[in-house]
Amino acid sequence: MVAMGGGVQYAFLRDGGMQIFKDASKAGAEYLLAHSKEMIGSKDMVPEGSAHITGAGKLQAKQVIHAVSVGREGCTPRIISLATKNSLLLAKEKKLESIGFPTFGTGLYGVSMEDSVGAMSEEFAKHLRGDTTVGRIGLILYGPEAYESARAILDRKFRGSA
Repeated sequence: MVAMGGGVQYAFLRDGGMQIFKDASKAGAEYLLAHSKEMIGSKDMVPEGSAHITGAGKLQAKQVIHAVSVGREGCTPRIISLATKNSLLLAKEKKLESIGFPTFGTGLYGVSMEDSVGAMSEEFAKHLRGDTTVGRIGLILYGPEAYESARAILDRKFRGSA
């Protein structure tokens, strides 16, 4: 696992400490071992869309779900949807009541807020309509411009307004 000089991985390393980074690497390796037969010939280190949970290190959270939102084709709405879905399923499995998400791909990978929030919010809506322990889902946004953009996208999508 590599933490580039920006993005969510780097923020976890910087703010959560080295332990969260080590735990995430260990969780990825354990996934690979558990699924090695089905991954023979795969060039991926950890499959796109997969999700793993670790402690939160020094962060003010109980746990962190690490989702792989990039694959061979880059960071696309399809992979963002898959990573969101698998994160929510893991949250349900672990009986979490709330979860916060960064907008996948909008930093280092240059995905538009429209594509990221659009793909993620579809999965949020599907998940919340089903049987789940998750009652609250939030977006973690960087700055007022990101907030206003995400809010406008969600308003259009769910309220039919601009």
